[in-house]
Amino acid sequence: MVTTLQYFVSTIRLNFRIHKQEEESSSSSNNMFTASAGNSTLEVGGEFVFLQTLIDCLLRMKPNKQDINELICELEKKYENNTTMLNCLHNFHDTYSRDKTIYWYSKESFFYETINTALRQQDIHTMFLWRSFLFDMYHQLRELQSEQKIKVYRGQNISKKELETLKKRIGKLISVNSFLSTSNDRTMAAFFADSGAKSDDLVPVLFEIEADPLMVDTKPFADISKYSNYPGEQEILFMFGSIFRVVKIHQEIEPVWIIEMKLCDDDDEDVQEVLEYMQKQNGKGETNLQTLAKLMWQMGHHDLAKKYYVHFLKDLQSNDALQLSVYEDIAAIESQKGDYNSSMKWKQKVLEFERLNTAFHSNNSRVPTIHSSARWARKAITVAGGHGLGKGLNQLYLPEGLIVDDDRTVYIADWWNNRVMACKQNEIEGCIVVGENRDELEELFRPSDLIIDKEQDCFIISDNGKRRVVRCSRENTVTSVETILDNILCWGLTIDDEGSLYVTDIEKHAVRRYRRGENMTTGTIVAGGNKRGKLNNQFNTPLYVFVDSEHAIYVSDHENHRVMKWVEGATEGIRVAGGQSAGQDLAHLWYPNGIIVDKEGTIYIADSQNHRVMRWHQGEPQGELVAGGHGQGENDVQLNEPKSLSFDNNGNMYVTDKNNHRVQLFSIH
Repeated sequence: MVTTLQYFVSTIRLNFRIHKQEEESSSSSNNMFTASAGNSTLEVGGEFVFLQTLIDCLLRMKPNKQDINELICELEKKYENNTTMLNCLHNFHDTYSRDKTIYWYSKESFFYETINTALRQQDIHTMFLWRSFLFDMYHQLRELQSEQKIKVYRGQNISKKELETLKKRIGKLISVNSFLSTSNDRTMAAFFADSGAKSDDLVPVLFEIEADPLMVDTKPFADISKYSNYPGEQEILFMFGSIFRVVKIHQEIEPVWIIEMKLCDDDDEDVQEVLEYMQKQNGKGETNLQTLAKLMWQMGHHDLAKKYYVHFLKDLQSNDALQLSVYEDIAAIESQKGDYNSSMKWKQKVLEFERLNTAFHSNNSRVPTIHSSARWARKAITVAGGHGLGKGLNQLYLPEGLIVDDDRTVYIADWWNNRVMACKQNEIEGCIVVGENRDELEELFRPSDLIIDKEQDCFIISDNGKRRVVRCSRENTVTSVETILDNILCWGLTIDDEGSLYVTDIEKHAVRRYRRGENMTTGTIVAGGNKRGKLNNQFNTPLYVFVDSEHAIYVSDHENHRVMKWVEGATEGIRVAGGQSAGQDLAHLWYPNGIIVDKEGTIYIADSQNHRVMRWHQGEPQGELVAGGHGQGENDVQLNEPKSLSFDNNGNMYVTDKNNHRVQLFSIH
């Protein structure tokens, strides 16, 4: 009786496996593989590269309950007349956990059928809705990643057309467009090749795949036998989107064709080109609906692009300037579709937004209200630089000051490269907006800080190496820069709500104010100016400056290891952060640099030689750590001499990490 039962169960399992194999090879229009454009993937417009870019985008996008609920509703409609599947679906919804993803994938249920059908047919919106479970599958496979080099097999039927396509791809790349199930057992795999559906258009094939886990990180594979619904099977599962190189195709015994493939290394030259394109397209860190919408637009899926842009708009605050770029993109999409009336309506939204959100001064003083107990992610995301020191558009060289604009574009004083860089959200490469390739008068030399004056629509830059402050139009930076202050060893800049400019003079150990419309020759000393020293009316190398709404001036007194506050009209300052000397505990600073003060009077400080960012609440004897502080280093929880900081409208914090030649983003929780 036991033997009969075991045989019965084994037969059910085998029939299910055969059914799965037949499903995967039943349609010649939905091939299991996507081929690369040629010997290299420089033809980045191809389906092969876009599939890889889409996978990368989806796996880095945060899931939400709304999308999961939409998926469940869609599946309920699909199986409304199938009680068995509905019960299975509801059980899944009630009991699913991340450590059971492989179990559900291997179970005879809606999960396997729906997810692989969506992947093979590139049903993008269904893939989008499934992304939470694709993410879980990816991470469970990574946790179970095989530790040794293996050779595995897969037998199935494929169309004659697909076989001929694969023959033409010998030596080239192909990408599997679903999860790929293989076996350690060559005999069992060969059986599947010979037991599939019979058709004049189908041929039996046996894939022989070599895979080395030490060479692959981006697309994991694992022995899932212990976690499968069928633990007795020797199943090795490859992540969807895995990239292989076709090595050889031949016949040993008719009619079965042997297709030898090798899982590609992450260091493979062709794969590197794909990965570089993905990074350029999707940026670093977490992706979002805007990233996906742009990708859909490039792929020619205009309706999906608009759908995701509109979805993205719902998540933005009413005054978020990102709306402008989204409105403009949707208008362009509608125009490309030929719907000019709709395009005009979206363009009108741009004008309406600009009318309701009139321009105001954008400077280091403008920050959102941040709750006193706000926290930021421990791990940062690199949003500019991070590719070693250099002059490339994806590189920085000892960056100093920075400012984040309303649309989250980061502008950076790229000190050693003598330029100002603009880096947009989710883009790997920046662009030069001021400096380099100009004549001698136009060239910057060691720019240390910058601000944006929105009333004048210009950049104001501290050109430290040339002892001057310059101004240039944001719209026409290629023509000229104008020197507005000369013969001053300037470093930090800010501007108040009346348009007055404040500049630190590190040679005279002073802060000077230049009122708009007044003589710009000397300005007025409003803090310090009493020679170098450590008295309350003195500075020792004042670097960065901040002005609050009451015109109180905050200064990072660099070599006195403190932050000083001078109320308007005062003849001396008050120490509001730091101690009497340098130190590493929470009551001390060590060469403070950039500072920002929020609306509650809380001070945020780039504490450079302690490699951290500190928050100092008003009146408190010591500060608290908000970023870095894990020693000098270059990993994502460390800083190496932070120099300046800025916040976007949502309270996310940006820090110039000078000696790591990058800008780090710490997301607010």
